[in-house]
Amino acid sequence: MRAIGLLFLFLALPLGANAQQRCSDFRTCEEAMESFRNGNTKLDRDRDGIPCESLCSGSGGGSKSKPTKTKRSSVDRSQPSSVQQQQGLSSPPRPSPVAKVPVPRQPATLASVGDGDTIRVSTRSGQRLTIRLACIDAPEMAQGLAGQDARAALAEMVKSGPLEIKTQTSDKYGRTVAEVFVSGKNVNLALVRGGHAFAYRKYLSQCDQAAYLGAEAWAQQYGQGVWRYGTERPWEFRQRRREK
Repeated sequence: MRAIGLLFLFLALPLGANAQQRCSDFRTCEEAMESFRNGNTKLDRDRDGIPCESLCSGSGGGSKSKPTKTKRSSVDRSQPSSVQQQQGLSSPPRPSPVAKVPVPRQPATLASVGDGDTIRVSTRSGQRLTIRLACIDAPEMAQGLAGQDARAALAEMVKSGPLEIKTQTSDKYGRTVAEVFVSGKNVNLALVRGGHAFAYRKYLSQCDQAAYLGAEAWAQQYGQGVWRYGTERPWEFRQRRREK
């Protein structure tokens, strides 16, 4: 009866009341997400697309609680959903049991932010590097609001520094392809989970594929960022522009 009373109280709130709600007012991640989607952006303090992180899962730190799981149905979850099939998405693969040799992280200081997946940094030795964030593809700036939002989200995540760069390789433009960390948080993964970038399947083999695809599935489930805008995949956007 108490739960029913709380539900009626929530429905009776005026439209502007959503903006006054705090994380302590919610019992589940779904309730927090609903208020967040209705415009209560104060619930997302670090602008990573995840409100009330004490309820909803973190974006790569691995220390926060996961969203409340619903009871399993008889549906075979091993098969991609109809939405995933239509969009060319596959179910996140299981993590490989084979241990990888750890790659050292190089300390760096932020110099500037280019777009949603590119930054420039200075290393301790004074070297200036252009970093292309590995395993993700953010909307291009020419893609309007989605591109602007991705750049703003990246800038917010890396501004506190200092950064750690986990280098993978160099691309054809001479950029360093790397995963970027701030205070132990994987920025690349956080961008995907916040709906600010897509998992870049073409170049996903150097990262934890299950983590990136799982983060993307989470963002899609809760309608974050690019999934709310219905954003065209950036690689498809670039290809279409080349063909004109």
